[in-house]
Amino acid sequence: MPALTSDAGVYNLEIQPGATLDLGTHTLTVEGSLVNNGILRQTQNVPGGITAHFLNIGNATGAQDKYYGVEISPDGAMNNTTVEVFGNKECTTTDPTDTVNRCFQINPSTPQTARLRFYYLNSEADRHKPGSVQVWHWENSSGWSNAGTVEQRSQVFPEYHWIEVSGVNAYSTYAISEKVGGPTAISLKQFSPGRGDAAAPILVLLFAIGFTVAGIAMVRHAHRERK
Repeated sequence: MPALTSDAGVYNLEIQPGATLDLGTHTLTVEGSLVNNGILRQTQNVPGGITAHFLNIGNATGAQDKYYGVEISPDGAMNNTTVEVFGNKECTTTDPTDTVNRCFQINPSTPQTARLRFYYLNSEADRHKPGSVQVWHWENSSGWSNAGTVEQRSQVFPEYHWIEVSGVNAYSTYAISEKVGGPTAISLKQFSPGRGDAAAPILVLLFAIGFTVAGIAMVRHAHRERK
């Protein structure tokens, strides 16, 4: 389960089911493709009166967007806030068609009322119509409830959709669904990956390949300079 200790860049990256990549407070750039079938996690300090972008990942020049996660616009300072995106994953245990196949977890140090924008891939929509979806919030004692008021729904390029809700003041797990009344009550999946999951070494291998290629290039460059 890799955790970044500084800013990093790779070419292609695939996070497999059961694996987690924790960016911490750092920046990750991807030059090729990024596939998230596991968990992407990032922590940021979120002041009041701004829009904080979580897990919006691009290439090193900033010219290409590779992944969209969550945007938070709070009324006041939320301070250290952690966002997790569970990619290509069912959010409930009862009915696999309950929700869009992308789930979200938001944990602020200081909860504030905020406007939230959630992104998901067209391939994760799972037959839910983007023009009629709602955002649902998990409450431990009573299941799913509406998360704020829908302000906008739109699309970013052909492959991404987003939904924006305002007036959110409760934070835990979120799902997106067009079902009237929301996902099946009391049916949240457990998202914590097992530490022994076989997918984790594969994710580490992808990072190792990326950093090794970069290292070889640096060595070759240094050798040419000495010549």
